[in-house]
Amino acid sequence: MSTNSKSQRFTPSNTTKERSSRSKSLQEQQLPSATSAFDNESTLTDLERRKLRFSSMNSNKKSEQYGLLSRGEDNRLQRDPEARVAYFKKIQQDFTKGFYDSDFGQLTEVFDGLSLKGQGQDDDGSSTGSSTENKHNNKIIDDTLMSLRKLRESMLKITADDFTKSVFLFSIRISSRIGHYQTYLPSITYLLNHQTILTDSELKEIAHLYILHVSHFTRDDMLALELCHSYCPGNLRLLEVLQAMRTSDYLHWLRLYHNEKDTAYRQVMKFALERMVKSAIRVITKAYFQLPKAYVEDIFKLKFEVLKDRYDCQWKQDEDKIVIRQR
Repeated sequence: MSTNSKSQRFTPSNTTKERSSRSKSLQEQQLPSATSAFDNESTLTDLERRKLRFSSMNSNKKSEQYGLLSRGEDNRLQRDPEARVAYFKKIQQDFTKGFYDSDFGQLTEVFDGLSLKGQGQDDDGSSTGSSTENKHNNKIIDDTLMSLRKLRESMLKITADDFTKSVFLFSIRISSRIGHYQTYLPSITYLLNHQTILTDSELKEIAHLYILHVSHFTRDDMLALELCHSYCPGNLRLLEVLQAMRTSDYLHWLRLYHNEKDTAYRQVMKFALERMVKSAIRVITKAYFQLPKAYVEDIFKLKFEVLKDRYDCQWKQDEDKIVIRQR
Protein backbone atom coordinates (compact mmCIF):
# COMPACT_ATOMS: atom_id res chain seq x y z
CA MET A 1 0.00 0.00 0.00
CA SER A 2 1.35 3.46 -0.87
CA THR A 3 1.83 5.66 2.17
CA ASN A 4 1.07 8.79 0.16
CA SER A 5 -2.34 7.46 -0.76
CA LYS A 6 -3.31 7.42 2.90
CA SER A 7 -2.20 10.95 3.71
CA GLN A 8 -4.57 13.82 3.30
CA ARG A 9 -3.31 16.74 1.20
CA PHE A 10 -3.38 19.98 3.11
CA THR A 11 -4.62 22.73 0.80
CA PRO A 12 -5.86 25.67 2.87
CA SER A 13 -7.38 28.64 1.14
CA ASN A 14 -4.43 30.92 0.49
CA THR A 15 -6.12 33.60 -1.56
CA THR A 16 -4.08 36.82 -1.39
CA LYS A 17 -5.13 40.25 -2.46
CA GLU A 18 -2.56 41.88 -4.71
CA ARG A 19 -2.03 45.43 -3.69
CA SER A 20 -1.49 47.94 -6.48
CA SER A 21 -0.74 51.60 -6.07
CA ARG A 22 -0.32 54.36 -8.64
CA SER A 23 2.78 56.47 -8.26
CA LYS A 24 2.74 60.07 -9.37
CA SER A 25 5.68 61.60 -11.16
CA LEU A 26 7.77 64.16 -9.32
CA GLN A 27 6.43 66.81 -11.64
CA GLU A 28 2.87 66.04 -10.55
CA GLN A 29 3.66 66.07 -6.84
CA GLN A 30 3.13 69.37 -5.05
CA LEU A 31 5.65 69.47 -2.23
CA PRO A 32 5.07 72.14 0.42
CA SER A 33 7.77 74.70 0.99
CA ALA A 34 9.68 74.73 4.25
CA THR A 35 7.93 77.93 5.25
CA SER A 36 4.44 76.57 4.64
CA ALA A 37 5.29 73.38 6.51
CA PHE A 38 6.46 75.40 9.50
CA ASP A 39 3.31 77.49 9.37
CA ASN A 40 1.13 74.36 9.34
CA GLU A 41 3.02 72.88 12.30
CA SER A 42 2.54 76.05 14.31
CA THR A 43 -1.21 75.94 13.76
CA LEU A 44 -1.58 72.35 15.05
CA THR A 45 -3.20 71.98 18.44
CA ASP A 46 -1.55 69.88 21.14
CA LEU A 47 -4.20 67.17 20.63
CA GLU A 48 -3.52 67.00 16.90
CA ARG A 49 0.24 66.74 17.45
CA ARG A 50 -0.30 63.88 19.91
CA LYS A 51 -2.53 62.07 17.42
CA LEU A 52 0.12 62.38 14.72
CA ARG A 53 2.85 61.14 17.06
CA PHE A 54 0.91 58.08 18.26
CA SER A 55 -0.25 57.33 14.73
CA SER A 56 3.38 57.18 13.66
CA MET A 57 4.30 54.94 16.61
CA ASN A 58 1.46 52.53 15.87
CA SER A 59 2.45 52.45 12.22
CA ASN A 60 6.03 51.51 13.12
CA LYS A 61 4.83 48.84 15.55
CA LYS A 62 2.48 47.38 12.95
CA SER A 63 5.31 47.14 10.43
CA GLU A 64 7.10 44.73 12.81
CA GLN A 65 4.09 42.38 12.87
CA TYR A 66 2.84 39.94 10.26
CA GLY A 67 -0.66 38.99 9.16
CA LEU A 68 -2.27 35.80 7.89
CA LEU A 69 -1.72 35.16 4.21
CA SER A 70 -4.95 33.16 4.00
CA ARG A 71 -6.90 36.28 4.98
CA GLY A 72 -5.11 38.48 2.49
CA GLU A 73 -3.56 40.45 5.32
CA ASP A 74 0.13 40.23 4.54
CA ASN A 75 2.54 38.51 2.13
CA ARG A 76 5.89 39.86 3.32
CA LEU A 77 6.95 36.52 4.82
CA GLN A 78 6.12 34.75 1.57
CA ARG A 79 8.37 37.13 -0.38
CA ASP A 80 11.30 37.35 2.05
CA PRO A 81 13.19 34.17 3.08
CA GLU A 82 15.42 36.10 5.49
CA ALA A 83 12.35 37.49 7.25
CA ARG A 84 11.02 33.94 7.65
CA VAL A 85 14.22 32.77 9.32
CA ALA A 86 14.33 35.80 11.62
CA TYR A 87 10.65 35.42 12.53
CA PHE A 88 11.05 31.72 13.38
CA LYS A 89 14.03 32.53 15.59
CA LYS A 90 11.97 35.16 17.40
CA ILE A 91 9.07 32.72 17.88
CA GLN A 92 11.40 30.18 19.47
CA GLN A 93 13.05 32.81 21.66
CA ASP A 94 9.72 34.20 22.88
CA PHE A 95 8.43 30.71 23.63
CA THR A 96 11.58 29.71 25.51
CA LYS A 97 11.61 32.99 27.43
CA GLY A 98 7.99 32.45 28.48
CA PHE A 99 8.85 29.17 30.20
CA TYR A 100 12.40 30.11 31.21
CA ASP A 101 11.95 29.31 34.89
CA SER A 102 10.34 25.90 34.28
CA ASP A 103 12.36 22.70 34.42
CA PHE A 104 11.41 19.73 32.23
CA GLY A 105 9.02 18.23 34.78
CA GLN A 106 7.23 21.54 35.32
CA LEU A 107 6.99 22.12 31.57
CA THR A 108 5.37 18.71 31.15
CA GLU A 109 2.82 19.63 33.82
CA VAL A 110 2.14 22.91 32.03
CA PHE A 111 1.35 21.10 28.80
CA ASP A 112 -0.84 18.56 30.62
CA GLY A 113 -2.79 21.44 32.16
CA LEU A 114 -3.25 23.20 28.83
CA SER A 115 -5.15 20.40 27.11
CA LEU A 116 -8.34 21.41 25.30
CA LYS A 117 -10.57 19.85 27.94
CA GLY A 118 -10.17 20.61 31.60
CA GLN A 119 -7.58 23.33 31.22
CA GLY A 120 -5.76 23.87 34.49
CA GLN A 121 -6.58 20.39 35.80
CA ASP A 122 -4.80 17.05 35.75
CA ASP A 123 -6.69 13.85 34.96
CA ASP A 124 -7.15 13.18 38.67
CA GLY A 125 -8.90 16.53 39.14
CA SER A 126 -6.05 18.28 40.92
CA SER A 127 -5.09 21.80 39.91
CA THR A 128 -1.94 22.29 37.81
CA GLY A 129 -1.42 25.91 38.84
CA SER A 130 -2.98 29.20 39.83
CA SER A 131 -5.52 30.93 37.62
CA THR A 132 -3.08 33.74 36.86
CA GLU A 133 -0.33 31.28 35.99
CA ASN A 134 -2.64 29.30 33.69
CA LYS A 135 -3.72 32.49 31.88
CA HIS A 136 -0.08 33.42 31.40
CA ASN A 137 0.77 29.99 30.01
CA ASN A 138 -2.29 30.00 27.76
CA LYS A 139 -1.30 33.36 26.29
CA ILE A 140 2.22 32.14 25.53
CA ILE A 141 0.84 29.07 23.75
CA ASP A 142 -1.84 31.04 21.86
CA ASP A 143 0.66 33.65 20.67
CA THR A 144 3.12 30.95 19.64
CA LEU A 145 0.55 28.96 17.67
CA MET A 146 -0.74 32.05 15.85
CA SER A 147 2.77 33.17 14.93
CA LEU A 148 3.62 29.68 13.68
CA ARG A 149 0.46 29.64 11.58
CA LYS A 150 1.47 32.89 9.88
CA LEU A 151 4.89 31.42 9.16
CA ARG A 152 3.57 28.09 7.86
CA GLU A 153 1.08 29.77 5.53
CA SER A 154 3.90 31.78 3.98
CA MET A 155 5.73 28.57 3.01
CA LEU A 156 2.95 26.47 1.51
CA LYS A 157 3.74 27.53 -2.06
CA ILE A 158 7.53 27.26 -1.86
CA THR A 159 9.75 24.18 -2.16
CA ALA A 160 9.93 22.25 1.10
CA ASP A 161 13.41 22.14 2.65
CA ASP A 162 15.09 21.64 6.02
CA PHE A 163 13.93 25.04 7.28
CA THR A 164 10.34 24.24 6.29
CA LYS A 165 10.66 20.93 8.10
CA SER A 166 11.93 22.66 11.25
CA VAL A 167 8.96 25.04 11.33
CA PHE A 168 6.35 22.32 10.79
CA LEU A 169 7.95 19.91 13.28
CA PHE A 170 8.13 22.66 15.90
CA SER A 171 4.44 23.41 15.27
CA ILE A 172 3.54 19.74 15.68
CA ARG A 173 5.56 19.26 18.85
CA ILE A 174 4.02 22.29 20.54
CA SER A 175 0.40 21.80 19.45
CA SER A 176 0.20 18.04 19.97
CA ARG A 177 1.21 18.46 23.60
CA ILE A 178 -1.96 20.46 24.25
CA GLY A 179 -4.19 18.46 21.90
CA HIS A 180 -4.56 21.37 19.46
CA TYR A 181 -5.44 19.32 16.39
CA GLN A 182 -6.22 22.46 14.36
CA THR A 183 -2.46 22.97 14.25
CA TYR A 184 -0.89 19.52 14.40
CA LEU A 185 -3.20 17.80 11.90
CA PRO A 186 -2.58 20.08 8.88
CA SER A 187 1.10 20.26 9.83
CA ILE A 188 1.40 16.48 9.90
CA THR A 189 -0.44 15.99 6.62
CA TYR A 190 1.79 18.60 4.98
CA LEU A 191 4.93 16.75 6.06
CA LEU A 192 3.48 13.39 5.03
CA ASN A 193 3.01 14.88 1.57
CA HIS A 194 6.68 15.98 1.64
CA GLN A 195 8.11 13.05 3.57
CA THR A 196 11.29 12.88 1.47
CA ILE A 197 12.69 15.72 3.61
CA LEU A 198 12.11 13.72 6.82
CA THR A 199 14.44 11.29 8.55
CA ASP A 200 13.08 7.84 9.43
CA SER A 201 12.69 8.80 13.10
CA GLU A 202 10.89 12.04 12.23
CA LEU A 203 8.52 10.20 9.91
CA LYS A 204 7.71 7.63 12.59
CA GLU A 205 7.19 10.39 15.17
CA ILE A 206 4.57 12.28 13.19
CA ALA A 207 2.99 9.12 11.76
CA HIS A 208 2.50 7.82 15.31
CA LEU A 209 0.61 11.00 16.22
CA TYR A 210 -1.43 10.90 13.03
CA ILE A 211 -2.42 7.26 13.59
CA LEU A 212 -3.49 7.98 17.17
CA HIS A 213 -5.56 10.92 15.89
CA VAL A 214 -7.28 8.75 13.26
CA SER A 215 -8.11 6.16 15.92
CA HIS A 216 -9.05 8.36 18.87
CA PHE A 217 -10.47 11.50 17.25
CA THR A 218 -11.69 10.44 13.80
CA ARG A 219 -12.58 6.98 15.18
CA ASP A 220 -11.59 5.12 12.02
CA ASP A 221 -10.10 1.96 13.54
CA MET A 222 -9.44 0.12 10.28
CA LEU A 223 -7.64 3.05 8.65
CA ALA A 224 -5.56 3.51 11.80
CA LEU A 225 -4.47 -0.14 11.68
CA GLU A 226 -3.60 0.13 7.97
CA LEU A 227 -1.52 3.25 8.62
CA CYS A 228 0.19 1.55 11.55
CA HIS A 229 1.31 -1.36 9.37
CA SER A 230 2.49 1.07 6.66
CA TYR A 231 4.32 3.68 8.74
CA CYS A 232 5.09 2.00 12.07
CA PRO A 233 5.53 -1.75 11.47
CA GLY A 234 6.78 -3.47 14.58
CA ASN A 235 5.49 -0.79 16.96
CA LEU A 236 3.76 -3.22 19.31
CA ARG A 237 2.89 -0.54 21.87
CA LEU A 238 0.96 1.48 19.29
CA LEU A 239 -0.71 -1.66 17.98
CA GLU A 240 -1.85 -2.50 21.52
CA VAL A 241 -3.50 0.89 21.86
CA LEU A 242 -5.28 0.57 18.51
CA GLN A 243 -6.54 -2.94 19.29
CA ALA A 244 -7.82 -1.83 22.70
CA MET A 245 -9.70 1.01 21.01
CA ARG A 246 -11.11 -1.23 18.28
CA THR A 247 -12.39 -3.84 20.76
CA SER A 248 -13.44 -1.28 23.43
CA ASP A 249 -11.18 -3.02 25.94
CA TYR A 250 -11.52 -0.21 28.46
CA LEU A 251 -9.42 -1.87 31.17
CA HIS A 252 -6.41 -2.38 28.91
CA TRP A 253 -6.81 0.99 27.19
CA LEU A 254 -7.00 2.90 30.49
CA ARG A 255 -3.87 1.14 31.70
CA LEU A 256 -2.03 2.04 28.49
CA TYR A 257 -3.29 5.63 28.65
CA HIS A 258 -2.23 6.24 32.24
CA ASN A 259 1.16 4.60 31.67
CA GLU A 260 1.93 6.64 28.53
CA LYS A 261 5.01 8.77 29.23
CA ASP A 262 5.03 10.79 26.01
CA THR A 263 2.99 13.95 26.62
CA ALA A 264 2.03 14.36 22.95
CA TYR A 265 0.81 10.77 22.53
CA ARG A 266 -1.07 10.97 25.80
CA GLN A 267 -2.83 14.21 24.82
CA VAL A 268 -4.01 12.77 21.51
CA MET A 269 -5.23 9.63 23.29
CA LYS A 270 -7.10 11.90 25.69
CA PHE A 271 -9.67 12.62 22.97
CA ALA A 272 -11.07 9.14 23.69
CA LEU A 273 -10.78 9.29 27.48
CA GLU A 274 -14.36 10.35 28.23
CA ARG A 275 -15.74 7.78 25.80
CA MET A 276 -13.69 4.94 27.30
CA VAL A 277 -14.48 5.89 30.90
CA LYS A 278 -18.22 5.99 30.21
CA SER A 279 -17.95 2.66 28.40
CA ALA A 280 -16.20 1.22 31.44
CA ILE A 281 -18.93 2.54 33.75
CA ARG A 282 -21.64 0.91 31.61
CA VAL A 283 -19.87 -2.47 31.50
CA ILE A 284 -19.06 -2.50 35.22
CA THR A 285 -22.64 -1.50 36.09
CA LYS A 286 -23.96 -4.56 34.23
CA ALA A 287 -21.35 -6.96 35.60
CA TYR A 288 -20.98 -6.13 39.31
CA PHE A 289 -23.02 -5.30 42.39
CA GLN A 290 -20.13 -3.84 44.38
CA LEU A 291 -16.37 -3.41 44.22
CA PRO A 292 -13.65 -2.26 46.63
CA LYS A 293 -13.22 1.51 46.49
CA ALA A 294 -9.45 1.21 46.11
CA TYR A 295 -9.89 -1.04 43.08
CA VAL A 296 -12.30 1.39 41.38
CA GLU A 297 -10.00 4.35 41.97
CA ASP A 298 -7.04 2.36 40.65
CA ILE A 299 -8.86 1.52 37.39
CA PHE A 300 -9.81 5.11 36.62
CA LYS A 301 -6.88 6.80 38.39
CA LEU A 302 -9.46 9.14 39.92
CA LYS A 303 -10.81 9.81 43.37
CA PHE A 304 -14.32 8.36 43.54
CA GLU A 305 -15.83 11.78 44.22
CA VAL A 306 -14.22 13.14 41.05
CA LEU A 307 -15.42 10.14 39.04
CA LYS A 308 -19.02 10.73 40.19
CA ASP A 309 -19.00 14.45 39.46
CA ARG A 310 -17.10 14.42 36.18
CA TYR A 311 -18.86 11.47 34.53
CA ASP A 312 -22.27 11.58 36.21
CA CYS A 313 -21.66 8.17 37.75
CA GLN A 314 -24.60 6.89 39.84
CA TRP A 315 -22.61 4.51 42.02
CA LYS A 316 -22.60 5.06 45.78
CA GLN A 317 -19.94 4.73 48.43
CA ASP A 318 -20.43 2.50 51.46
CA GLU A 319 -17.36 2.90 53.66
CA ASP A 320 -14.51 1.19 51.77
CA LYS A 321 -16.82 -0.31 49.13
CA ILE A 322 -18.53 1.10 46.05
CA VAL A 323 -22.12 -0.04 45.56
CA ILE A 324 -22.56 -0.43 41.81
CA ARG A 325 -26.23 -1.46 41.93
CA GLN A 326 -28.63 -2.93 44.44
CA ARG A 327 -29.18 -6.68 44.57
